[in-house]
Amino acid sequence: MAQQVLNKTPLSTWHHSHGGKMVDFEGWDMPVQYESGILAEHLATLETKGYLKLPGGRGGALRPIDAALNIAKAILVPLAGLITFGSNIPLFTLGLEQVKPIAFPPPGSALSSPVRAAARWMNYFDRDDVLGYPLREISSTYAATVHEDVSIGVGSLLSGWTPMSHTAYWNDADFVDRVADQVAAIAKAASA
Repeated sequence: MAQQVLNKTPLSTWHHSHGGKMVDFEGWDMPVQYESGILAEHLATLETKGYLKLPGGRGGALRPIDAALNIAKAILVPLAGLITFGSNIPLFTLGLEQVKPIAFPPPGSALSSPVRAAARWMNYFDRDDVLGYPLREISSTYAATVHEDVSIGVGSLLSGWTPMSHTAYWNDADFVDRVADQVAAIAKAASA
């Protein structure tokens, strides 16, 4: 079997010569990691004042990633935030006598008091999304565990009022900003 020849970016040679672990990404030879590790990559980006394009961010603007260390801290904290969106969990609970969610925040986790106070399970759903539902209504245990069900409108003018809205969460600026705010709150608590 002939091996596929991958497309190369102008930086492909540089990535290879600097130890980049390369993968086939939609036919392109792309780096996913370097020998130095992910944390070193984040620190290098901070030191060079790199920029990160957040999908759907306010106006699609570039945001400086000077806060990347705080975000990394939030990600490395044991399950301090849970976000579900377009969730179809209620469909799988129909007909069950007893429904119990996962424990959140996890009992016995090493969350500091500030992080535990900031920990949230947020569920986002669009009323036009035939697969996305509120979770707190499932049972009293879900009501006690899920911090909030948030009804949001996602999608374009053409798709926002149709079942196609289920595919639109990741590209919706309001949803992405809410998720970014939750990550930032956890990161701030982790830094306290």
